[in-house]
Amino acid sequence: MIEQIRRRTPSPAMVVACLALALSLGGTGYAVTSLPKGSVGAPQLRHNAVVSAKVKDGTLRAADFAAGQLPAGQQGPQGLQGPAGPAGKDGAPGPQGKQGAPGLSDYQVVIPNPTFVGTGSTAVAFAQCPAGKKPVGGGGDITASTNDHVAITGSFAVPDGWEVIAEEMAPTTSNWYLHPVAVCATVAP
Repeated sequence: MIEQIRRRTPSPAMVVACLALALSLGGTGYAVTSLPKGSVGAPQLRHNAVVSAKVKDGTLRAADFAAGQLPAGQQGPQGLQGPAGPAGKDGAPGPQGKQGAPGLSDYQVVIPNPTFVGTGSTAVAFAQCPAGKKPVGGGGDITASTNDHVAITGSFAVPDGWEVIAEEMAPTTSNWYLHPVAVCATVAP
């Protein structure tokens, strides 16, 4: 039976095909493993040949990016910062500002004689500002033997002074007085 198995010699075409296959498979592996270190750089890479999917995560550093390309991180915890530095020098004074409009002047408090009410139920008293002055504040007071029955119910500015209104909250047989007060001043136009 051994004699019956005939040895076949491969044809020349088969030898060439196998040799080509071996070289093509082994040649790539050889080229990748035998390149000298530093022999491939930016000039050998095609434009946009290195994309995000081909870069291993976590291998790039902030210095690898252009300014403004990385978002700012979160604020660090307080206390990791160093101490505050010394205060800087004062800057040069600015130019003088424009003169403001004149305000109030010639302030004066006007307290006229009190208005005698007797035992009536309502009273109105008025404190008039001197000529040329306007009211900028005011008020009033009551003098009575029983203050708990009389109250000021109105106090307001009028064009040339201050008006105060008071009334008895419960009937009283006592006399009482209403004292108006005006705070007047010259008001710039």
